[in-house]
Amino acid sequence: MRWGNDHDHRGEYADDRHDHDNDYAEKHHRHYDLERETEGVERRLSEEIRELRADLGSAVDRIAALERQTPAALQAQRELDETLADNAAAGYGEGGLLDG
Repeated sequence: MRWGNDHDHRGEYADDRHDHDNDYAEKHHRHYDLERETEGVERRLSEEIRELRADLGSAVDRIAALERQTPAALQAQRELDETLADNAAAGYGEGGLLDG
């Protein structure tokens, strides 16, 4: 005794799902192309990240150098301010002898 339909659809469904003649090759090649493109993008990103890390390292080094110079720059500014104050007290600058 057979249940259901009198005929077999398996061949039909298999053909619908597994069209190796046209679709399979196209999908396989598209997949391969996308993988290669992804690899290229990953390689370029890795290079850019390396360059950015190098730039960041240089920037951090420059900031550290500037921070080391800060005490000297502050000291030079204090000395200049003292010299200007002394000159002003002696009559030079701000309404003093040398102002025109």
